[in-house]
Amino acid sequence: MRVDELILVSVDDHVVEPPDMFTEHLPASYQGRDDVPHVVRTDVGDDVWVYDGREFPNIGLNAVAGRPRDEYGMDPTSYDEMRPGCWDVDARIGDMNANGVLASLCFPSFPRLCGQVFAEAQDKDLAHVLVRAYNDWHVHSWCGRHPGRFIPLGLLPYWDIDLTVAELERLSSLGVHAVSFSENPAKLGLPSLHAEHWDPLWAACQDLGIVVCLHIGSSSTITVTASDAPFDVTATLQAWSANPSSNQGWVVNPGGTDGWRWASSETAVMTDRPVLEVTYVSPGPPPPCYANCDASTTVPILNVADFTCFLQQYASGCP
Repeated sequence: MRVDELILVSVDDHVVEPPDMFTEHLPASYQGRDDVPHVVRTDVGDDVWVYDGREFPNIGLNAVAGRPRDEYGMDPTSYDEMRPGCWDVDARIGDMNANGVLASLCFPSFPRLCGQVFAEAQDKDLAHVLVRAYNDWHVHSWCGRHPGRFIPLGLLPYWDIDLTVAELERLSSLGVHAVSFSENPAKLGLPSLHAEHWDPLWAACQDLGIVVCLHIGSSSTITVTASDAPFDVTATLQAWSANPSSNQGWVVNPGGTDGWRWASSETAVMTDRPVLEVTYVSPGPPPPCYANCDASTTVPILNVADFTCFLQQYASGCP
């Protein structure tokens, strides 16, 4: 593999943490303690993390690389059933080379996307130690094993703003320039993104040159239609809600892996046009000072340009 063939930089990859993750990175006084996260195999053969009186399975969806789409799912699994590159860093490099990926930023699995597992724990002193240990493993054992091939992504003890800033400074000293944070901390029982509470976090990130990464689902919530909805429905609705103007109908595609998908009724290929169309009916033309105020779009959805236009027209006397 030549370097000039590695042309992709992926900033939304994931790592399934190996079972020995904490072995080398905990202080000596914490080594061997029963309350430290560890992996056990259940009676049905699944590998699960045990921590804080709870079991955290390795969800199959976190490790579907190399599997056909019809095997995607949320069922627990074991390390033996995963592609080694999901959790073994040397094997991951081989997969990256095969895919032409030069560098990768990896979000966590066991701690959840921004470390919610640690934030939810009863013993916050231990949780703080574990956040630091996780970061040390991620920086030294995962990213450091193959310098230049990974973009380190730190976790924060975000339940305490002072500890958060201190960990930011420590991560910066280790050469880390990205941290994972919640897309909506209010959903986690914390102050919202609009609160002054987080000002020290934003200031430290600005001063240290650290990028804040917000992964969908990092608020521990996600758009679902029903508790028993198939994963394909959940994933598609997430994509649909992120880009509603281009997804307006349901295409039946028997030759596809899942048999259906959302698509636009305006697609250029006739066979890709929806069998069932979904239309959005407005109760009337949008008021001139609100949605589509500046006529920059044809979709009655309020955006930043509309809000600016509204302020200008309101200031000039528009009711």
